[in-house]
Amino acid sequence: MTYEPFDPLDAPDAGKVGGQLTVRNILRSYHSNYDLFAEAVQNAVDAVHARWRDDVAYEPRLLIRIDLVKNSFTVIDNGVGMTPDTCARAFAPNYSLKAALLSGPSRRLRGHKGVGATFLSYGFNLTQMSSKYMGETWSGEIRDARRWADGTPESKAPLVAPYTEQDQFFLSLDRGTLVRVQCD
Repeated sequence: MTYEPFDPLDAPDAGKVGGQLTVRNILRSYHSNYDLFAEAVQNAVDAVHARWRDDVAYEPRLLIRIDLVKNSFTVIDNGVGMTPDTCARAFAPNYSLKAALLSGPSRRLRGHKGVGATFLSYGFNLTQMSSKYMGETWSGEIRDARRWADGTPESKAPLVAPYTEQDQFFLSLDRGTLVRVQCD
């Protein structure tokens, strides 16, 4: 899927005014070195659990990769996947994927804040996300988001830009999501 780079603060439910302060406050609510792992893995487990509830014959798969050379952390799941619109909105501050995953009988999700996607998007200076859903693949990355969040109010907000995902495990899946964060 092709698209032009976009400002996630322009999303209908993002609220451009105060966006930087909102992001900064969300980031300050995270205190542990384990938050990156917890948020990324919780989201993946929720996604595979949601798909399993709809199809008990489905075999959940979750891959966690830590690359010490690139200083990156990747989580890939073969869960429900996300539409291109949902992927794009996931980069907007305060957007929660929980509402979509909660639909249906007796859904339970891990975590409680509902802002994990904001933490993953803006807590680092390179975050990449790809998702496959109904035959469509969407990939976007946001760069220098942490620098922006910690910067001055005049700082230019980072854009989400397309990138080409090369991960063979992700590409082999029929549905699912990849989140990669580079720590610096």
